[in-house]
Amino acid sequence: MELLNASKEPVTLFVAGTHTNGAGALRLDPSIATQLAAVYVTGGALYVPGNIAPVWPTVQNYVAERNIWVDAQAAAEVWAAGLPMHLTPLDATDQIIWTVEDAARWEASGTPEGRVAAEVLRDQQCCFRDIYPDGVIMWDLVTAVHATHPELFQQENVCIEIVTEPGPEQGRTRVVPDGRPNTTACLVPRTEEIKLDVTEVLGLPRSTG
Repeated sequence: MELLNASKEPVTLFVAGTHTNGAGALRLDPSIATQLAAVYVTGGALYVPGNIAPVWPTVQNYVAERNIWVDAQAAAEVWAAGLPMHLTPLDATDQIIWTVEDAARWEASGTPEGRVAAEVLRDQQCCFRDIYPDGVIMWDLVTAVHATHPELFQQENVCIEIVTEPGPEQGRTRVVPDGRPNTTACLVPRTEEIKLDVTEVLGLPRSTG
């Protein structure tokens, strides 16, 4: 909150996990909402199944995405604050499969960032081979591209409400067809251009000064 209030310019916020901290900050100081230029969120599933049941088979929830589901009440409070929300849901992230070929290209960049990113990708491929045998999904990476190059996605202005009631739909990001749009959601990614952008960024020289 102190950083937001001290900023002389509106701040862009990147949320790659739950909304617990964001909701807590808004409860303490609702005025921080005026300091946010945009909120980019990894999470939600609009027109596709969620990702709870594949990871936690004992949880009979087939519509929610993890980041929202973990603290659905907090997410609902953040959305209710009227912030400029930009959502990167499973609809988009799950269309991009990151493979060993991508890791090789990142490593070939020769930069420390490229080598580290390649190591992380290979580690994810080992950890999730049983779930994603052909490659892995890197949700937050796609959101980062959405935040910096939104033109690489087909976007849709939608009205979203977060289901908070306990049960099989808790955490669902439900689209309200006739509601007033409160979210810009990216739905269709231009996969090859996004991969090219990531490879180029990882290969950029960094200043050592």
